[in-house]
Amino acid sequence: MQSPHLHNNRLGRIVLPLIVALVIVAVFGLVGVYAANQRSTAPDPFAPYDPATFGIPDIVAGYRILAITTPDNTACMMPNEMRVLIQAVDPMPDNPMVDRNGGDIIFEVKKLHPDIDWGLEYIMPVPFDRNQFVASMQSWIKAGCVKLGGPQFTDMPSATP
Repeated sequence: MQSPHLHNNRLGRIVLPLIVALVIVAVFGLVGVYAANQRSTAPDPFAPYDPATFGIPDIVAGYRILAITTPDNTACMMPNEMRVLIQAVDPMPDNPMVDRNGGDIIFEVKKLHPDIDWGLEYIMPVPFDRNQFVASMQSWIKAGCVKLGGPQFTDMPSATP
């Protein structure tokens, strides 16, 4: 007959490594879940410009919409103004790639937000880098609007002396 001590020793050699392995797997699993949550909860710096933020699809009238600029995320814009940024060559008389007034693009976004004064901006067809775009926009916001010449009025001038 085997001694109970020997039986417990064999059981310990099997169970103890199993328990250690389960603990290691659980710890790595928790660390992975924590890391994934940290990444997913970090705010996306592009979100204020993302067309989806404004309910605008990625493609409008056949053009890829890269970003939407508003008075909240871009310097020097008028209230109630929004601009659609597309990747196309700025239209010229000899290159009418897109109608100067936005044609179908503006028509389509006006259907989604008719109360907005829409405009269209172009960037050259090169790879669009969201991080570079955000950095550029933040730099522009920090610089503020540039006022060009002319008198600066603090009050409306009076017509009477």
